[in-house]
Amino acid sequence: MGDPPFALPADLAMLNNEPSRVVTLASFEAYTAECLQHDNDSRLHLGLLPQPWFGDLESATVFILMLNPGLNPGDYFSEYRVPSYRNALISNLRQERGREFPLLFLDPELSWHPGARYFRGKLHWLAQALANEKNMKYREALAVVAKRVCVLQLVPYHSPVFRLPDRILDSLQSAELAKGFVKNLLTTRCDVLILVTRKAEKWGVPKRGNVVQYEGSETRAAHLSRISRGGHELAHHFKLRAI
Repeated sequence: MGDPPFALPADLAMLNNEPSRVVTLASFEAYTAECLQHDNDSRLHLGLLPQPWFGDLESATVFILMLNPGLNPGDYFSEYRVPSYRNALISNLRQERGREFPLLFLDPELSWHPGARYFRGKLHWLAQALANEKNMKYREALAVVAKRVCVLQLVPYHSPVFRLPDRILDSLQSAELAKGFVKNLLTTRCDVLILVTRKAEKWGVPKRGNVVQYEGSETRAAHLSRISRGGHELAHHFKLRAI
């Protein structure tokens, strides 16, 4: 399994100078003993695998840009008690080919996970609309969405809430790599839809026809429902008739 912390070496070297900003735990038991009562904890949890993306970086045509993964007890339990889930995370990080659900939280087998409740809550309507309009089974439609939609996180480390100062965020190599991927490989393509739901000023994506930047209250919940700006563009991108 390897020992925590699970962070890029350059990130770890920098974060070691900010011990109050991080926590390193190596079991579900340690989490329940030390952190369960801290609902407002803003520390980065380096004992969980980083999650810089969910999806197929090469084949996806929709990229949803977010801030960082949230945290609840299910994250520790699933990583340390459910080997199949941990293996799915590692497969995602390695970008292994042949996955039916590259955006793994749309996989029905993982529907019990809190991350699945979050992302299916945002994208269920899209899969349902595809199933209805394209005469697909719902699972098939979920697989289509999971192959074509990829989620990118500016900071790949979990935290219950995010309060990382800009001076630290701007120094994270992981954030620089995420921004470089978007700038160098995505903004040059005209076939992709980019939805910047959080921290648009930090992602630094130029405004253009295939970029939707959330602003103001939109950023708090990062809604992707059909009536949201992002949802409207998703429906158009997937060529749904009733937009």
